[in-house]
Amino acid sequence: MASMRVHELAKEFDMTSKELLDKLNEMKIPAKSHASMLADAYVAKIRKNLEPEIKQRAGQLEAEEAAELAR
Repeated sequence: MASMRVHELAKEFDMTSKELLDKLNEMKIPAKSHASMLADAYVAKIRKNLEPEIKQRAGQLEAEEAAELAR
């Protein structure tokens, strides 16, 4: 797997670059902007640490979509 930019990973997680940069700052991962490159090891660590939040977001989206379809 190749290195990724912050904005690419944010898109994958369905969040803004700013939200992801805030999470990276909390995790002590160096990234200054949406265009910062993230090494493979960092990408794996981010995916592992954010997996529960990502699944929760996906669940919320599915629930919201189901509620809209029910209308």
